[in-house]
Amino acid sequence: MTTVRYSSGISPAARAWICSELGWYAIPLIPDTKRPAIKNWPGRATTDRDQLMTWFLHGRTPYEVGVMTGPESGIWVLDIDVKWCNGFTTLRDLFHRHGVRQVPRTFRVQTPSLGQHWYFQYPAGGRKIANDTSRPGHPGSLGAGLDVRGWHGQVVAPDAPGRPVLDESPPMETPDWLLELVTPRERDKPRMPVITNSGAAIRLMRSIANELAGVTQGGRNDQLNRAAFKVGLIAAQGVLGENEARDALYQACLQNRLIEDDGPDSFEATFTSGWSAGLISGGNA
Repeated sequence: MTTVRYSSGISPAARAWICSELGWYAIPLIPDTKRPAIKNWPGRATTDRDQLMTWFLHGRTPYEVGVMTGPESGIWVLDIDVKWCNGFTTLRDLFHRHGVRQVPRTFRVQTPSLGQHWYFQYPAGGRKIANDTSRPGHPGSLGAGLDVRGWHGQVVAPDAPGRPVLDESPPMETPDWLLELVTPRERDKPRMPVITNSGAAIRLMRSIANELAGVTQGGRNDQLNRAAFKVGLIAAQGVLGENEARDALYQACLQNRLIEDDGPDSFEATFTSGWSAGLISGGNA
């Protein structure tokens, strides 16, 4: 794999161009934020240079560059946060528990809070790395201060203001021990209790939708996928219809503003993916 080359102080257009060279799908971000500037951004992220230059060179808005993580770009990012706790301490403990004696050499970027983004190769073979955000009271899958940006995730591009590149090594293959932590195993998948009537199914569906409605930006799309999977499991028992499930989760995504930010097409794609997987897992495909 080609070594990643960034130079300090380059323009957003140059950052986007480098992303295209690396095969990393890029999107425009609202200036001074980490929010996508376009709706349905997972479906519109691109390496097409004409589109990138339209966004970052010829447009009137000074967009920043976002990098889409996941199988399209072939990367996922470990976000080491230090704003509310020391994620480096958590990572050191993970290394100790798994016998890691040397810090991996992989592409690394400093963040404005003096945390870091570590880039890894996205796994082949259909294993899915879900986005995961650690926050007070919810340490996440890896522990306090360690966030994951995987399928349909995004990070601000390297060398954006306050984000110097610390290590230009190419993203390394994800170590086996770390891959096991960030990819759900079969026994970790949610299981639905046996439901024999539609009233119980609707109550459970509303509980799932309410949880989705309260998700903040950063994990909404992944939570929608999980919610759709769960209601698909319910529907596999023959006590819930697709239209009422879709409507309930759509209303939840209106409340958490996923529809406003990403668009209805993005909702539909994620719902259909999770719903179908739930039906299959529940034996009613």
